Amino acid sequence: MRFTFSICLLILLFSCKKEKIGNVQIYGHAGMGLSMQNSIYHDNSFEAVQLCLAMPNSNGVEVDVQMDKEGNLWLFHDQFLDAESSLGGCVNEKCSSELGSGTYKTLKKEKIAQLSQIINEVGSGQKLFLDIKNANTCTNSIVEINLFRESLNNLIDSVNPNIYLILNDVNWLSQLSNQFQVLFSSDDLVLADEVINQNAEVKGLVVRNKTIDKNKVNELKNQGKEVYLFDIRSPKGNREAMLKEPNGIITDDIRAALIERN
Repeated sequence: MRFTFSICLLILLFSCKKEKIGNVQIYGHAGMGLSMQNSIYHDNSFEAVQLCLAMPNSNGVEVDVQMDKEGNLWLFHDQFLDAESSLGGCVNEKCSSELGSGTYKTLKKEKIAQLSQIINEVGSGQKLFLDIKNANTCTNSIVEINLFRESLNNLIDSVNPNIYLILNDVNWLSQLSNQFQVLFSSDDLVLADEVINQNAEVKGLVVRNKTIDKNKVNELKNQGKEVYLFDIRSPKGNREAMLKEPNGIITDDIRAALIERN
């Protein structure tokens, strides 16, 4: 009798866990993961994004977006081009033709991708998160917001519910939140509460997994805000993040996350 009860309890607990994590959406971080040695393609490359979106039951992808000096938008994570690509300097200081010739320092030598290349790759029901990098490190300045806005308008429908901008600049957040779907990104939860409360248009928060606990996730969700966790690089991290029951996780190991959820 006790054995039967124990088996039933284990089944119930396992079913509850699956029910909780089954509602968590899973997105690839910069494609198939940021700086992951076991990744087939370099992060933010067209190939990595395409593979992520093609994964069965993938909910979408997050990419890093920077603007060149001609106003075109490119997928690139780092502040400088030197370490990861065949080019030097900053994206913001380059012409489109030069960036178009740049390749990553990988065996496959993937080309640096433009945002325009991946817009139509996002499937029905999937989301695209654009992590906006607005700092020009080479000149220690912030890029021109109106030109950046114009570049976004040329590529995406501002009311598209499946495209979110991720912003950590409060000034940019306030100026773009009335036109695009925006999320605030910060590990400072006190600041995040202040910004979200002062900007009703902000859809929610993007935050490192280790920074936030389940209670805070639920608090934000009860306020009608969405919560997405990132900096998740292992199967164990995937499980821990999903059990906090955010709206979604932006993971560096999307294969393991999809297996865990299913």
